[in-house]
Amino acid sequence: MVSPALAQGRGRVGAIGGALLLDADFADGTQTTVGVTAGLALLPWLDIEGDVLAPNGDVVREYTGTSVSFAAPGASREEIERLAVVSRFTNQRQTRSVVAVVAALHTRRTDRRITPRLFVGIASHRIRDRRTLEHLAFPPGITLERVNRMMQAEDIHMQQIGGFSVGGSLALRVAPRIDVAPDVRDDYMSMGDEIYNAWRSSVRMTWRF
Repeated sequence: MVSPALAQGRGRVGAIGGALLLDADFADGTQTTVGVTAGLALLPWLDIEGDVLAPNGDVVREYTGTSVSFAAPGASREEIERLAVVSRFTNQRQTRSVVAVVAALHTRRTDRRITPRLFVGIASHRIRDRRTLEHLAFPPGITLERVNRMMQAEDIHMQQIGGFSVGGSLALRVAPRIDVAPDVRDDYMSMGDEIYNAWRSSVRMTWRF
């Protein structure tokens, strides 16, 4: 049987504003985010909660190194480097959307204004990666046109990356049915050889019904 207190505030909807901090091999940096959230109380101490976020902007990593070498097969490392093209790489990553579903563990509802909450679940990030190359130096006899025939100057692709999401918050009751909650969540999605970790910090305002 559902308790009267739980029944009165079983559902929850709200808005989110915050930041997404990316730590990845491809690029790292911070994007601002806005979104919506909805939740449903299952037990006096357990909710299920979903978020949909729309990050803004992109993050960039730039570095200089060798791209392609015109050394013959079996050449020494020194020969490979001497006959290599020196290029500037620019990696641009844009997180298009974030969708997360978590279980929210919290203390039983009381008359206290502050409720600590812990989250564990899954998150999925839709990302767009763009890599561009600017060639800075060429081996003797090698032209830009020949290099461009061998490799693309720009590469764009989309991908979906998912993983675990954990975090915590403090929900502050500012009105009988309205809560404001600062929270922090870690979406850990390192797969294969690429490190991909995203910290989400936000402030949420929700209305309980």
